[in-house]
Amino acid sequence: MRNTILNVRAFELCNCMIKKQCQNLTRKYCTDEAKYTLEKKKIIHPYRKLHPWKSLDKFSQYLLNNIIYNKDGLVAINKPYGISAKQPNINENADKVYSKVPNAADYTLSDSIPYIAKKLGYPELVVVKAPEKFMSGVTLLAANVTTQEAIQSSYVKAIGMNLLNKVYWIVTIRTSNQMQGKEHLCLKKEWNSSRSESKVIISDSWSKNAQKQRRVRILNVQFDVISNSTNNLSSLIELKASTTKWHALRLFASTRLYTPILGDNIYGTRIHKVGGAWLLVNPFTEAYQLPEVDSELLKLLHLTKAKQELIPCHIHARRVLLPKFLDEECLTLEAPLIPPLDWTCQQLKFKNIPEFEEKEKVEVSL
Repeated sequence: MRNTILNVRAFELCNCMIKKQCQNLTRKYCTDEAKYTLEKKKIIHPYRKLHPWKSLDKFSQYLLNNIIYNKDGLVAINKPYGISAKQPNINENADKVYSKVPNAADYTLSDSIPYIAKKLGYPELVVVKAPEKFMSGVTLLAANVTTQEAIQSSYVKAIGMNLLNKVYWIVTIRTSNQMQGKEHLCLKKEWNSSRSESKVIISDSWSKNAQKQRRVRILNVQFDVISNSTNNLSSLIELKASTTKWHALRLFASTRLYTPILGDNIYGTRIHKVGGAWLLVNPFTEAYQLPEVDSELLKLLHLTKAKQELIPCHIHARRVLLPKFLDEECLTLEAPLIPPLDWTCQQLKFKNIPEFEEKEKVEVSL
C-alpha cells in the first residue's frame, strides 16, 4: 500500500515537472505578436499578412475577386497595398525604399493581366491608371484602344472642369489642425547652400516663369476630416488632389495639416514637437528616423515602439470620377477599404464609413 502511494506521488511530481518545463518553454519563445500556449495557435499581426498569396495564381484570383467595375471594356480593380503596376526599372535605387511589406510578394499587376483578361473574356487588358505601389485602391484597366483613349480624355476633361477627380482616404498619426479646406499650392525642389542636394517642399507662392519651365508642379487640394478616432488620437481624412507626384499627399499631410500619414516614413519627420507645439523642421537637417507616434495609438494597433516599422503607409485611392466617359455623364468608381486600412479603421473606431455601417446594420438585423 505504501509503495502504491509513493508511486502515485512520484507520478504526480513527474507530471508537475513536465508541465512546468512546458510553461518555461512557452514563456521563452513567446513574443508580442505571437502568443503560444499548448492549445492556442500562433497569432499573426494583420500588418504581417498584407501579402497572403502563396502563388501567382492565388494573387491573380485575388485581383479577380476584387474587381469593382467591368463594362464597355473598362475594368476597375481594388489594388492591394505594396503591389506595383509593373516591374520597377533596374536603375531605381533600392536604398530609397522607405516602406516595407513583411514577407512581400514579388508580383505586379502586369504579371496577372493575362489571367484576368482570359477570365473576363478579353483578348488583352492594359493598365491605364494605377495608384503608386504603397497605396491601395482604384486601378483602371482598358480592354481596347477606344476605352483607353476615353479614360485619358475623361482625365483631361476633369482638368478643364476644375474637377479633382481622384479621391484618397488617409489615416494620420494625430488629429488634423483643420477640419476642411481648399488650397492652391505648388511642389518644388529646394536646394541646400552648396546645391549638392535638393528636397521637395510645398509652397504657396511661385513665379509664372517657374511654372512655364516646369520647375514647379501645381498642387490643388481639397480635404475634409471624415472622422476622428477614439480618444482623438488620429484622423481619417478625405483628400482630393490634382497630383500625387513627389509623394504630394504625404508632404501635404505632414507640412500643411501638421499631421503625418500613419506609416509615412518619408515625410513623417518634417514636423517635430518643440515645447508642446508642432513645428516644421529644416528638410536638410532631418535624419532618417521613424515619426513620433503616440504610445496609446500604438497600443490600439497592438504594436510597441520597437515594432512601429511594421506600420504600412495608410493611403487608399478611394474614388475616381470619370466625367463625360463614353455614354456616362460622370462615372464614379469606388473601392471599399481593404488591408491595411480596414483593420486600422476598425481598431481606431472611425465613424462615417459606409461599408462598416452597412455591416453593423446586417449584424443587428441578424
